[in-house]
Amino acid sequence: MKSTLLLCCWLGPLMALAQNPYSNVPRYDQVPGYKQVVRQPRPVLYERPIPRSVVIKLNPLMAVGVDGAVYGGVEAPVGKIGAIQTEVGYGAFRSLMNFDSDTYTNKENWRARLQYRWYAREGVATSSPWYWAVEGTYKQVNAVDNQTLGRDCRNGNCAYFQLVNQLATRYVVGAYGKVGKIVPLTRLNGTYRFLLDLYAGLGINYAWTRRAPLDASLSGQYPSDYLFSPYYNPLATADRFGKSGSHTFFQPDIQVGFTVGYRVNE
Repeated sequence: MKSTLLLCCWLGPLMALAQNPYSNVPRYDQVPGYKQVVRQPRPVLYERPIPRSVVIKLNPLMAVGVDGAVYGGVEAPVGKIGAIQTEVGYGAFRSLMNFDSDTYTNKENWRARLQYRWYAREGVATSSPWYWAVEGTYKQVNAVDNQTLGRDCRNGNCAYFQLVNQLATRYVVGAYGKVGKIVPLTRLNGTYRFLLDLYAGLGINYAWTRRAPLDASLSGQYPSDYLFSPYYNPLATADRFGKSGSHTFFQPDIQVGFTVGYRVNE
């Protein structure tokens, strides 16, 4: 009796397997040519917001810094990963920081930048790419130096005083190496239009000053005549326009800031 039950237990599954029409179908990994099938890459879920189009930019920090100016620029793509960026700025107002004394009036600031940048490789799947850049800068600050010319001065007393206005100009050129990152702000019609450009860099500046020559009658031609400033400001950190005349110097510099950009086309 036991032998009969054991025989039925073995023959039952075998008969069911023999009646299964799909028992001889090979598995998916046994199909010839399976190993040669090219697998499709996973879709990128984020649009890569590298500005591969013209981008109009505005730098708001330049308006509140030293020698403030309204500053804007344009970035245009070059090749697959490169871009050229130009920026210009102008300001005819005093800095919010008290770096210059009140003797300087009618101040105007001219600024310009020219930059070439390299973005991360296009094969990198990221929504906020990094870039490296080299940059050249130019700045020109014009101001009128209001001075007083004392005439026939003896023992600290002068017979009379004469106001003298002298044009002073400060030039600065610089070279920088920078690193930055693009961060998308808003998405319109499936495309990132507004971008935030964060950057930081190290560089060196070369500065020099020039003063327009005074008229011969105002140059203090007598030993008892001398020029001095009637608007001394003890809070001013330094005279950046070279009171003693023309001078030049090198100075290291650090730049940290951001720009807000708008992509013109997709």
